[in-house]
Amino acid sequence: MVASVAISVDGSRIAYQVEGSGSALILLHGGFQSRAIWEPYRERLARSFLTISMDLRGHGESDRPQCAQAYSIARHCEDVLSVAAACAVEQFDLWGYSLGANIGRFLAVRSQRVRRFVMTGVPFGAGVEGEFRAFIERTRDHWTPLLQARAVGRLALEALSLQDRTWLATGQVETTLAWLTAMLDWPTVIPEDLRCRTLWMVGSENTAAMHDLRARAQTLQSTEVRALVLEGLTHAAELSATEMLAATVLEFLSSDRWLPAAPCPLEAPR
Repeated sequence: MVASVAISVDGSRIAYQVEGSGSALILLHGGFQSRAIWEPYRERLARSFLTISMDLRGHGESDRPQCAQAYSIARHCEDVLSVAAACAVEQFDLWGYSLGANIGRFLAVRSQRVRRFVMTGVPFGAGVEGEFRAFIERTRDHWTPLLQARAVGRLALEALSLQDRTWLATGQVETTLAWLTAMLDWPTVIPEDLRCRTLWMVGSENTAAMHDLRARAQTLQSTEVRALVLEGLTHAAELSATEMLAATVLEFLSSDRWLPAAPCPLEAPR
């Protein structure tokens, strides 16, 4: 389907597509992905919602700035609200996976326009912590001098590894480095900050998110957040159980009661 385009506050073009009718549900994909990851869910979700899947800036058909300042959490939140405005949507539900879930939790804190939030695959806390933070720092420290050398014509391509030459040839190094580096400065969000009912879904093999979930399990009942463990799923596979996840999310978004209702953490139905 051909994308529509919303113009964000800083002038960036944000691609999105709309299907279905009813109350709005905005879908945010993960890093290194695009709105295409929602394809297995679109038909099912569109039966009940005006489903809006968007390409995050730096991804898909959206604009790809090459400076870290363009990927502040404020900019990402403006993008989502700009897409909502382009669709004439005042309030909406939000489902984010990985990077999209990370962004979504900030929007759920900052805006009363988020009615309900499904957060999949990320922990609470700072924008990035632990092994992922170390990965970003290594990537930044590796590529920054190489890009500086290329800018002044002093980069010897033959001295690079095959992996580095291959990635450099894609033309995406500057953009990827920008959005990754920006995350190092994203602030902290904890469950107590959330303004809306939130379903926190985590694969049991997602080590970082499960560690955080276990640490917070006893205090979640006093917040707007409830947790659901997706048994046997790694972070990369957290959206793979399409039928079960679609049914769970639709029930959560369509019901006035909490889902799940039992103490956290829970296993998803097998």
